Amino acid sequence: MENSQNNEHNNDQLYAVINKLIMIIVVLIIGVISIPIFIYYSNQPEKVNDNVSSTSVSTPSKEIAYWTAPDINNITDPKLKASVSYGKEFICSYIKIFRP
Repeated sequence: MENSQNNEHNNDQLYAVINKLIMIIVVLIIGVISIPIFIYYSNQPEKVNDNVSSTSVSTPSKEIAYWTAPDINNITDPKLKASVSYGKEFICSYIKIFRP
């Protein structure tokens, strides 16, 4: 009699622990799912409401600024000019030799 009551008490304790673990797992799953959704929506740009102002605002055009190499003839230091000229010739000859 006492043995069956002990078993029932142990089973009740196990059920309580299992229920707590299931709740923890559910909370963790919801957290894991909600974090990427939150990050996705927080990185979205804000929507502009066009009806707010009646004045037209001109937006500057987006131009891509590419780097252009400076002219070698504008270099005044003779050692630097020779070094830059050598580098240019080296790159050009390397491309001619090793191009696919």
